[in-house]
Amino acid sequence: MKIIDAHLSFVPDSEYLSQLAIESGHQNSAEYLIKIYRDLGIERGIVMGTPSLEFKKYPRFLSYCVGLDNCEWKSQDWQKNLELIEKHLKNRECVGIKLYPGYWDFFIDDESLAPIYKLAEKFNKPIAIHAGLTSNENFDVPIFCSPEVFRKAAEKFPNNRFVMCHFAQPLFRQAARLMKKFPNIATDLSGILEGQMSVKSFDENYLWIFRDSLELIGDFDRIMFGTDFPLANIQNCIEFVKSIVPESEWEKVFYYNAVKIYNLR
Repeated sequence: MKIIDAHLSFVPDSEYLSQLAIESGHQNSAEYLIKIYRDLGIERGIVMGTPSLEFKKYPRFLSYCVGLDNCEWKSQDWQKNLELIEKHLKNRECVGIKLYPGYWDFFIDDESLAPIYKLAEKFNKPIAIHAGLTSNENFDVPIFCSPEVFRKAAEKFPNNRFVMCHFAQPLFRQAARLMKKFPNIATDLSGILEGQMSVKSFDENYLWIFRDSLELIGDFDRIMFGTDFPLANIQNCIEFVKSIVPESEWEKVFYYNAVKIYNLR
């Protein structure tokens, strides 16, 4: 079975991410990622967020979403940044935009984002948005990345396609109801696991809620596999998704949905 990892981080020189990789049983390097991907049948990965708007060359097996994690659209260099974003979107390897509400306090339906959304629409590329818990929160989902804000953005910008990352963990049912109503919202299943957490470590009730929420959407056409590497062990992520997605839908979730949603070629 072919696999695309639709959500990972890749900054080899980051000490923080290197430590996370060790905790999850991996190494934070291109050479290691090439090997583990090949061993597990993963053909391509999509890097979420770039350290800056300056261009960075990724290995050939990686595409990326240009990351706006410093509220660049509100800075004094807004026009210059907008030009850089457009330059990224013209790049074949750039398959979308990544926003970080919750880490930076802003609502994704803010009118100041309209020029960015217009660029995404122009180049037919989705906007991936952090949803649910952030790494610096304890059990409380910031209002800026709750499913409700996606409702407002989907209504205000109906011509854009959104990816609600992490299935808005732990607000799975709210996320599912939202996706059922808005066909321009997709999701990825990254960031659910941490470290070397396995399927066996989950409470059965948790798994039931997760599986029930996925089925509530009505189909599996907008659900993508993702790892959030190096946060979690990749093999465990594969086993987890297999345990909560019907086998008849594996090819879509593990591969074809990412090809369609991110226009991979």
